[in-house]
Amino acid sequence: MTVVCDRTSASLSIVPGEAEHDCLGIVQLLSDGTVVRPDAEVFPTTATTFPDVPGVQWKDVAYDASRGLKLRMYNPPAPAGEDKRLPVVVYFHGGGFCFGTFEHPHIHAFCLRLAAELPALVLSADYRLAPEHRLPAAIDDGASVLAWLRPAAEPWLAESADLTRVFVSGESAGGNLAHHVAVRFASESSTLAATGAAAAPLHVAGSILITPFFGGVERTGIESDPPAGVSLTVEMFDQFWRMSLPVGATRDHPAANPFGPGSPISLVTAAALPPVLVVAAGRDLLRDRVVGYAERLRGMGKAVELVGFDAEEHGFSVGQPWGQPATDMIRVMKRFVQEGALPVAASYRRPLELCAVVSPPASPPPLPGPTALHHRPGRRRHRWPRRPRAPHHRWAGLPPQALLLWPAVSTAPPPPTMSGDMAAPRIVDDYRGVIQLFSDGTVVRSDPSVLRPPELFPDVPGVQWQDVVYDAAHSLKLRMYRPSSPAPAAAARLPVLVYFHSGGFCLGTFEQPNFHTGCLRLASELPAVVLSADYRLGPEHRLPAAIDDAAAALTWLRDQAVTHPWLADESVDLARVFVAGESSGANMSHHVAVRHGSGQLPLSPPLRVAGHVMVTPYFGGAERTAAEAAEPPLAGAVFTQEMYDTLWRLSLPAGATRDHPVANPFGPGSPPLEPVAFPSVLVVSAGRDILHERVLGYAVRLEEMGKPVELVVLEDQDHAFFSRQPWSEAASELIRVVKRFRRFDRGFVGSRHRTSTVNTIDDSTLTPPTTSGAAMGHSNRSTTPIDPPAMSGDTAAPHVVEDLLGLVRLLSDGSVVRGGEPVATKAEPSSLHVPGVQWKDTVYDAARGLKVRLYRPSPAAAGGGEGNTKLPVVVHFHGGGYCIGSYNEPGGSDYFRQRLAADLPALVLSVQYRLAPEHRLPAAIDDGATFLAWLRRQAAADLGGEPWLAESADFSRTFLTGVSAGANLAHHLAVQVGSGEAELAPARLAGCVLFSAFFGGVERVATETDPPDGVSLTVAMSDQLWRMALPVGATRDHPVVNPFGPDSPDLAAVALPPVLVEAPELDVLRDHVLRYAARLEEMGKAVELAEFAGQQHGFSVLKWDESNEELIRIVKRFVSKME
Repeated sequence: MTVVCDRTSASLSIVPGEAEHDCLGIVQLLSDGTVVRPDAEVFPTTATTFPDVPGVQWKDVAYDASRGLKLRMYNPPAPAGEDKRLPVVVYFHGGGFCFGTFEHPHIHAFCLRLAAELPALVLSADYRLAPEHRLPAAIDDGASVLAWLRPAAEPWLAESADLTRVFVSGESAGGNLAHHVAVRFASESSTLAATGAAAAPLHVAGSILITPFFGGVERTGIESDPPAGVSLTVEMFDQFWRMSLPVGATRDHPAANPFGPGSPISLVTAAALPPVLVVAAGRDLLRDRVVGYAERLRGMGKAVELVGFDAEEHGFSVGQPWGQPATDMIRVMKRFVQEGALPVAASYRRPLELCAVVSPPASPPPLPGPTALHHRPGRRRHRWPRRPRAPHHRWAGLPPQALLLWPAVSTAPPPPTMSGDMAAPRIVDDYRGVIQLFSDGTVVRSDPSVLRPPELFPDVPGVQWQDVVYDAAHSLKLRMYRPSSPAPAAAARLPVLVYFHSGGFCLGTFEQPNFHTGCLRLASELPAVVLSADYRLGPEHRLPAAIDDAAAALTWLRDQAVTHPWLADESVDLARVFVAGESSGANMSHHVAVRHGSGQLPLSPPLRVAGHVMVTPYFGGAERTAAEAAEPPLAGAVFTQEMYDTLWRLSLPAGATRDHPVANPFGPGSPPLEPVAFPSVLVVSAGRDILHERVLGYAVRLEEMGKPVELVVLEDQDHAFFSRQPWSEAASELIRVVKRFRRFDRGFVGSRHRTSTVNTIDDSTLTPPTTSGAAMGHSNRSTTPIDPPAMSGDTAAPHVVEDLLGLVRLLSDGSVVRGGEPVATKAEPSSLHVPGVQWKDTVYDAARGLKVRLYRPSPAAAGGGEGNTKLPVVVHFHGGGYCIGSYNEPGGSDYFRQRLAADLPALVLSVQYRLAPEHRLPAAIDDGATFLAWLRRQAAADLGGEPWLAESADFSRTFLTGVSAGANLAHHLAVQVGSGEAELAPARLAGCVLFSAFFGGVERVATETDPPDGVSLTVAMSDQLWRMALPVGATRDHPVVNPFGPDSPDLAAVALPPVLVEAPELDVLRDHVLRYAARLEEMGKAVELAEFAGQQHGFSVLKWDESNEELIRIVKRFVSKME
């Protein structure tokens, strides 16, 4: 489904289509699935400006950043007395699930009143709207609000919220939402209590349903004979349901009819629901449904209070938020919320009689005796004579503004047996409390976030995405991702990657934040057009339903190839379609390959499947492998055999074994694969996955059949590692592997290999390091993390505000485009390897995916044999003005680090850090400090540390070094260690070596005002790098740039180690470097200055001549003196 316009995104091009549904001109659903929304949403109201409510503060907060969902918090003045804690009222707006927002003036005004008059902390939450996001999306979002609320980390919540008094409320569709959220929360709380699991102290004390939006196929009396002049008609309500329910569903769908034939009535019966306040309106066409809802709850023994406003229509509270009915209703809500604060044992009982309260009564008649026994002082209560219940218009004759009340505490007998509940169903399968299959076939799902708490991931701006329906009959969608920057030439046309998520065929959706983030990365870094498809899940839809859906997604792609605007333009190469997936999604990729290769899934040109990517595929078999049968099982494995078995039972056809062809592609009933025409297949296995042996066996069997297969093993990873940690180093490595596989799909030769951990460089071979995205020159856009938009539009083209040699472009919208060729760092001689030097990469900051490359000399170079074989540790930071460069950049930089390792000799650690302008300073310095903390842990580790360091490192001789910006970074880290801000013990900082340090200042020095001829770094380039790296608005006197600037810390008291400063003659920054050395010397610091005539800024990594050899000798002497 294509969103043409919504309130959070700019317009995309409108796809032609006839309007099948037009909701008041607010939402139009076209025949091709496109949704058209106006620029500003409105709904039928009268007033647009309202009185202010002094003292109430409000702010907007993201509660689900992955979907761009926010809520508005209202905080009233602190109450008098000792207890400053306030109840929390979660409020969901109305709009038939199709429109509305907390920002609307009527909703805003009503919530201001609630906050002030209850008083309470009010959270007015937005949720995803239909038809772009059909139910139960909104219900899932409602549950996400409570999940976000539970930690109470937000400052207003931490300061003022009483999480033992949380009320879930809403009007119209929001009232429906409040019901479903309360039931789900109560069910999950019961599950946690039954399992003994601890839960955070959050208690839903009640729910408040204001003219809730319920439905049903069978018409009620008031729907069949509506009152004259109502503003919302039956036709409108029906249209809302058609646009919000899953395609093909009727109004008896459980989301519409909580007591319909397919609804989980037993779940509501069993749930420990809190007290419910139900507000009905006499002129609401849903009135009979609302009253019937309350009656059903009462019949189940639930505590329910029904309040009616005879003269009002549906949604009256926000239609006139300052009207008298709204005022009366807020008073009722206040009483209900205050009673919710009482302990259960203190709740008083009132007789279960239908009564009315006139507000305010003119001259109240005396109360009958029995009621007076339960009367609270100060409450004026009147009993109306009991009337026979009319079949439909049962409120006829009540005075205007009358309230019909059932008390909130029920003494009703036990609930009657529901239809079909003659024998209580029992649980026959339970997947970790999230999916429960009952003996009657009912499936009860709980919030899966209990398995994986919601996470926030860095955004990947510059990737557009949109949701599209690919199978309307089953209401199935896929999310399309496309890099914003078009491919520059035909040779760089974007391939198409069709991706199926994991979840054992029973869990997951492409909207899940970790799946969404992984696909953003794939689209940006491969780059490619990525189609992430949802599919039907078991046990509701058992296999092969998911396989059929995967085939339907490919069929949709075939049919849309020449018409969809994101697929039909010249930048997309439809001859390179790759079908990929992880876990169960990888299983689906295999079966798509079989269907296509056997002719069951025809895909005509221009579409061509060029390959399949299967990441930790989810295969099975009746016979256990060694890893599956191991006792005890593999320690620390993320997924267990019991979990796999349960998911197969829930997803395979009832009665099938794990040798079913979907589970076991080589089982006794599986079709032979020899005749199937497989394209290239990349199989990625994880060494710690208990399915590892099955995956290896799958790859070997394909290879034996002559299929083009490549096997990659990540030894230290577990099942589904990519989606579990989409920003980990393992995920980055996977993307690099897929990128290489994608490039070599033509002329592919089958092979199998494992990823190596150590590359040994000798005289005969050179294994080039894997380069970073920036060094490879592929295009991507990125910025610092922001809340992702609901849809990416990019209709107003951003313009370039900074362009660094075509390598890094900063755009006006904050996006960063990286591309072009890397800066060449040639070295002479042309041989770029040093015999005997080994290197390997390891992660030092898993949260940010930051690595360090370790270089180790041969034992002979290190002095081998007798005596002390421990080596000094040289920590090295690359240059690039904080904006470009890499810890593993090939060429001169790599050769220089090898020479340091071999000639000093030393262990050289080349450290990766975040680059600007995506991550402005002091991010790089923070990363350097994180690395020193990692190094300190290595020095303190007796066992279990990094093996090379544990074996060879003399941490008492640790040196900080760097080139250009890396030298600047080394200086600041030395200051942190010397001032005690950063702790390094038991390691010791023995010295610093600064090569062509990147310093500056607002005041120009002589080498800047009169620069030498032919310099490699110009003043303009230096200034530009600082503009792109410093915090926005900072000058070159910022302390990072100018260590002696007006705001820089005094270095006199800092215990700096000895410093070797290299200063080239032909460097515009030479005078800054000389001033730095002179100032340190004046302070009594140990400084050694090495000047090089005729050399450029950063010459140590730009070329190789006798000056470089002399520099190495100087560094060696400096390091040797520190022993």
